[in-house]
Amino acid sequence: MDFRMDVSASYLGCAIPKLTLQPLLENAIQYGMEPQVGSCLIRVYAEISGGKLALIVEDHGPGMEPEYVEQVLRGEVKTRGTGIGLLNIRERVRLAFGEEYDVMLESEPGRGTKVTVLLPPPSPGKEEKL
Repeated sequence: MDFRMDVSASYLGCAIPKLTLQPLLENAIQYGMEPQVGSCLIRVYAEISGGKLALIVEDHGPGMEPEYVEQVLRGEVKTRGTGIGLLNIRERVRLAFGEEYDVMLESEPGRGTKVTVLLPPPSPGKEEKL
């Protein structure tokens, strides 16, 4: 596994619901790395996008077909993981911050998977954690 984390220190005090990153990383390992024969890159990074903090977990695993991505987003896929799925994370993010914050899933066969969690941007001089 090739793991990289690139999160600026200026984002480390931003609020994030508990158990948001852990299941995303577990998914990247289970579905991105395990099927690979060679090494798999798993990257965690953050950036400001559209006035929101985008926290991104990306793997370079086998990826998913578009139809399967839609099924995952609708909660129609039976997983073998922790049971804390993307819909659960989406619901907790929206409950904590409002409907304008979200979880997005992008994937393409042979190109990997990218999960983006949209959170409130950092407030200058304010540190808060959920």
